[in-house]
Amino acid sequence: EKVENKPRKIIGNILLYTFLIEGIGIILLWLFQGAHPDRFFYALFHGVSAFCNAGFGLEDDSLLSWQGNPGALTIISLLIILGGLGWVVIKNIFQKILKKTRHLSFHTMVVLFTTAILIFSGFLIFFIIERISAPPSRPWWLDLGNSIFYSITTRTAGFNVLFPSDMSPISQILSIPFMIIGASPGSTGGGVKTTTFVLFFLFVLRGMDEDDTRLALGEHRILRETVQKAAVIFIRYFILYLISSLILYSVERVQNSHLTFIQILFETASAFGTVGLSLDTTSHLSVTGKWIIILNMFVGRVGLLAFSLSSFSREKHFTIKKPRGEVMIG
Repeated sequence: EKVENKPRKIIGNILLYTFLIEGIGIILLWLFQGAHPDRFFYALFHGVSAFCNAGFGLEDDSLLSWQGNPGALTIISLLIILGGLGWVVIKNIFQKILKKTRHLSFHTMVVLFTTAILIFSGFLIFFIIERISAPPSRPWWLDLGNSIFYSITTRTAGFNVLFPSDMSPISQILSIPFMIIGASPGSTGGGVKTTTFVLFFLFVLRGMDEDDTRLALGEHRILRETVQKAAVIFIRYFILYLISSLILYSVERVQNSHLTFIQILFETASAFGTVGLSLDTTSHLSVTGKWIIILNMFVGRVGLLAFSLSSFSREKHFTIKKPRGEVMIG
């Protein structure tokens, strides 16, 4: 199903799935709000914010005060995950549940598998690191819940159940790749996207097939053109991220010499991935630095994708076949 063929049907499906999932999430959040005087509005606001991966909360500490409400945090986590899967995946899952299709699509399987791996690996990394540096008085189950939620929210949602500035430097650094990868195509999240990362990672790890036309992934083979697009998008994203980080660091070193390079790398990754997490850096940025962050958020969400698609859409015609060249590498 292509957008240009049935745009009304696709928009209708997106609205249907969005309102259905958000509606169920809001009702469940309302039930977990207890005797809160504004519990319906709180449930409505946070439910929509979670599914849209916006990360906006109604408290100064985001969701820090929700640490004692595991039920509500579980619903928020599920909404973030569903919002980050993409409407194509959600539609395919609904079709499978309603038995309108026998099998989940290859794209859906890749997205679900990659999402699960990222959540589990992130949880494991953050839990181990934070337990090592945790004070003896802090219960293990608190780090367990925080690590699971942080692994989910790092990939574009941006809710806080703990402040990243209170985490160990290693956890702060390892948060950056998760923010860069982000959510999945067609979702409410940002980042370079899970499928792009998987194809680029496998291409670097294994390379193309012997005929140099496809990349093997399970029982399927990905066309060379798709792998090339993924590689180009990932490399462009990473280069822009590094350049922007260096520019921001250079600007802030003049006006805010107390900001560290890790803070700048974290802030830039958060902006490019439209995450919203910060190491208590944003409010200390200069006016120029804030404009750089604004531009990063715009490019991370719209500009890079539009630029990549426009470059891919250009057809190249060569009337002269150039001679083959060989160079040594490594």
